[in-house]
Amino acid sequence: MKYFEKISGLKEEFENSPKGLLYVAPTGAGKTRSTLEAKQGKKTVAITPASLTKNLEKEEKKFFKKVTHRPTFTYAKLSRGHELPEAENIVLDESH
Repeated sequence: MKYFEKISGLKEEFENSPKGLLYVAPTGAGKTRSTLEAKQGKKTVAITPASLTKNLEKEEKKFFKKVTHRPTFTYAKLSRGHELPEAENIVLDESH
């Protein structure tokens, strides 16, 4: 089974999960697109490496022809004690 087939139900799985969802897949499997699709319309905060702070916006514009402005923090900023705003979802991009 290809990864795309495995992730096709991600949005439903995310919405039905009482504790959230950890989504891990290899490079090129569609993680960013699936994550953006699953969180559409939800108050979301993104945490990314400094080099990827604009990545979610770029990918959202590419796939969905729009940009949802969301608070984006770097891991370094959080490590210095900055607090996250209240949100329904937290996206941890490249968290390895």
